[in-house]
This record gives sequence, structure tokens and C-alpha cells, in this order.
Amino acid sequence: MLLALVFGASLSFWTGALWFGTVFALTWAGAFALDTLTSAGGVEMFHAARMWRFLDREQAHRHQRYSVPKTDRQRTLETVLLAAAVGVTALAVLGLLVAVFAENMPG
Repeated sequence: MLLALVFGASLSFWTGALWFGTVFALTWAGAFALDTLTSAGGVEMFHAARMWRFLDREQAHRHQRYSVPKTDRQRTLETVLLAAAVGVTALAVLGLLVAVFAENMPG
């Protein structure tokens, strides 16, 4: 209704244009899907996608199968290293803030 008022065309024109556009888009999408499914390029595309999925699942299974569980000592070491990294980062930020504060002090 707003389009009919703004552009001066009748409401039935915009309804027909919308109907034609929708039918055209659906027909084009259906033809594209049918062509992709039946053409040699489409078959290769689907084959490549399926093989990629197969290889990805096989790799995930292999990684899960051959992964070595971490020991308590390894987990403790990782925790200590993470805490040290967080502490060093906090000290660096505090040092930067002190430097900026000292630089901007009057006097």
C-alpha cells in the first residue's frame, strides 16, 4: 500500500510484481539445484564435500583415540604457568598505569 502511494502505481501492480518475482526466484533456485545435482560439476562438488566430512571425522576419531591423558603433574605445571602469566600481565599493566600517572603529574 505504501509503495502504491509513494510511486503512484496501483496496488494490483505491486501485488503482481511481487508474485512474478517470487515465482521467478523459486523457479530459478529449483533449476539451479536440479542442474547442480545432475551435472558433472555438481556431482564432484558433493563428492568433495562428503569426502571432506569423512576425513574430518576420521581425523577427530584418530586424535581422540591416540591422545595421551595428562598427568596430575602436567596439569599442576600448566596451572602454575597460567597463574604466572596472569601475574606478569597484571604487573605490566600496573607498571604502565604508574608510568602514565607519573608522567601526567604536575610539577
